[in-house]
Amino acid sequence: MYHANGVSYVNTYFVNLLLPNNMEIQILQVMDGNLPDADILLGMDVIGLGDFALTAPQGKTLFSFSQPSQYAIDFNKI
Repeated sequence: MYHANGVSYVNTYFVNLLLPNNMEIQILQVMDGNLPDADILLGMDVIGLGDFALTAPQGKTLFSFSQPSQYAIDFNKI
C-alpha cells in the first residue's frame, strides 16, 4: 500500500460492500489499514460509480449515494 508515510505491506481481501442505501458492490478488493476513528475509507473506485454526497446538517454526518448517477449536484448553485 502506498500512502502519505511511504509504503507498507498489508493483507488484502475480496469483500462484498453493502452501502446504507442497500446498494451492494460485489467482489471489491480492500486492504488492511490503520484508520483511527473511522470504520472504512471509500476510494474513488466506489465513489465514481454514482452520485456521492457527504453533508453535516446540525453537526450530524449524512452520507448519500445513488447509482447510477441521476443528476449534477453542485452545492455552489443551491
